[in-house]
Amino acid sequence: KQRIRMLENAQELYKTSDPFASAATKTQARLLQIQRKCEIDFKVSFVDLSINQTLAKLIKYGHTDRASRLRKEFQVPEKRFCHIQVKTLAKEQDWSGLAALASTRRAPSIGYEPFIEACIENKAITEAVKYISKLSYSNEKMEWFCSIHCYGEAAEVAHADRNLDALRQISSRAKTKPIVKARIDDMIKELTGR
Repeated sequence: KQRIRMLENAQELYKTSDPFASAATKTQARLLQIQRKCEIDFKVSFVDLSINQTLAKLIKYGHTDRASRLRKEFQVPEKRFCHIQVKTLAKEQDWSGLAALASTRRAPSIGYEPFIEACIENKAITEAVKYISKLSYSNEKMEWFCSIHCYGEAAEVAHADRNLDALRQISSRAKTKPIVKARIDDMIKELTGR
């Protein structure tokens, strides 16, 4: 409470000399009030976190509605909020929450790449595959599949596109997986008629 009073006093001092500093101080005081309330409500430390860290912590503990209200109050852009949600849910390995976020709209405002990156960063390759499959462009799908060594899936995409060059590249990258490489080579033979 003393810090809040000090911030409010500083805001009053800045009002005439520096309107930007006054507004920033007011915002900081409001954030501190909200963080104190969160600490009381959830019995977890929130004070001295940035707005992004506060949002992430609320999401981490399943308080997405409260995080959404806070996002609106502090005018956090929708895309940044979506990135925070994706990173937090993936870090917590809340794959069902991540899937729900991805399906809230026809396509998320940030695209599927951040979902893929977050899954890979948290070593959830099977989860990443789900989002790679949702990408619009075949070349993006193939690149992502190859980056996580899912050469069979990349080859399926190339085969569906009848992309012989891509199949050859994927085959050369799949040398460490002989069974998959043989399947890809069969696809190449099928497309070339040999």
